[in-house]
Amino acid sequence: MTLSLSSAYVGLGVYVWFGLAPLFFLINTSSSIKKSISESFIFILSYNLSFFIWILGVHPLTWLGITNTESLAITILIWILTAIFHSLLLIPVFLLTKFLYKFENQKLSFISIGLIALSWVSITHLLTLNLNQDFRAISIPLNQIVYSQHEFKELIQICHIIGAIGLEALIIAVNLILTNLFENQKNIRKTFILLLILFLSLYFYGKYEIRKYENYRIANQNNLISFAIIQANNPIASNRIKKVDPLTLSERQETLSSQINSKVNLLLWSEGSVPTINKTPLQNTVFRRLSNFADVFIFGTPHGVLDNVYNSIDFMIYKYREGTVIGFDLKHYFKNKLMPYGEYTPFYKILPNKIKKISDETIGKNYIAANEAKRIKLNDLTIAGSLCSELLFPQIFKKQVHEGANLLLNLNDLSWFKSPLNIFKKQEESLSKVGEDWVKKLFFSVAIFRAIENKRELILVSNNGYSGLIKANGVVAIQTPSNRTAIIKNHALKYSGK
Repeated sequence: MTLSLSSAYVGLGVYVWFGLAPLFFLINTSSSIKKSISESFIFILSYNLSFFIWILGVHPLTWLGITNTESLAITILIWILTAIFHSLLLIPVFLLTKFLYKFENQKLSFISIGLIALSWVSITHLLTLNLNQDFRAISIPLNQIVYSQHEFKELIQICHIIGAIGLEALIIAVNLILTNLFENQKNIRKTFILLLILFLSLYFYGKYEIRKYENYRIANQNNLISFAIIQANNPIASNRIKKVDPLTLSERQETLSSQINSKVNLLLWSEGSVPTINKTPLQNTVFRRLSNFADVFIFGTPHGVLDNVYNSIDFMIYKYREGTVIGFDLKHYFKNKLMPYGEYTPFYKILPNKIKKISDETIGKNYIAANEAKRIKLNDLTIAGSLCSELLFPQIFKKQVHEGANLLLNLNDLSWFKSPLNIFKKQEESLSKVGEDWVKKLFFSVAIFRAIENKRELILVSNNGYSGLIKANGVVAIQTPSNRTAIIKNHALKYSGK
């Protein structure tokens, strides 16, 4: 359980470099395969239960019309099933590790260490990120230990080459090397020297990359674009329940937008900020007036195509004649990786009516997943879009960057998540501030990796935090506080490709 102290929302990321050694020690020293598997499963289950405790923050769901008891049961069930599922996935790795320890007489070779590390990340990254949509109901690819390293900017620059998956494999390998030292201390000095060289090499390479990008940014000021983020801090019901008047919600966000001192290139609202398919009444009122504040208005909204509904980022590009707005072009980014319960209900047809009611009152008809993530081209600016949980999927960004995207964007709404201590309270008001920003911290840490992996700046737009700009070297240029209304204005660099 202490391994969870390394989580991004706790901040002891250094712990993961040795915190898994006890797990591998247990596997090595267990008297039988059965005992080895049971002990390692309990070890990793305790980690997952403590890590995924933020899931309890969605309770109470009484605002959906269900009872407090039903909300509590649903929340706890999802928390436990998610922890169990992620723990079961690693059993093949535990079996492989036990076999290799026995085969090599309790001391692993570097080849075996590499094999175990690769098998670990193949499950925690490749498998969980490519599971069928229904399986994502209990598979949340957010517990990868690598994201605990987000604060060590020099260390994680290597992710531009090996990705987050490569750095996690390195973390696993270091833990296995340390476990070897517990069993055989003959080469302890040599091993520590090698580890020291490794970390110093990563540190100085990272320091060089950070400075190199800062110099590049200074030399390319002409490629900066201005943007403004409206973090409206709308309550959950504002963009989830159908009864909400989209015009009222949009006018409130328009009022916030009017506080921008000068016109910007991009005005950004969060995911679900315009919660209606029929946006015609808004186009000649609110949307037209927003042309006073930006050249392009970007917002999250459901979008209908025939009988299908997509979760969309809409890009409204204003057209002018002699300084007067005469219309707009509209482009859409449709979400490719949907979030269970928020955008679709797994196994909807066989669920009890009470569960169906939750789905009907939040998302209505299930969203449709787009076949692929498509970049959005705005003249010489090409945006790699993403919505909410798509931030967890590196391949979505890599594909769009490969096709020429020079800026990353994520719109999200994390207002569902509050303090896990709310399980002790029946009302919707938060019982405690403890843990209410845990998911937001996790999301922000993931965003840092996406920026570094792609060497592109990333604009994060959230309904209630954290929003901000992350530079291509992972350095945070600006960040809002969480759980409050905020407006930020800054400049992002569109990568020139030179």
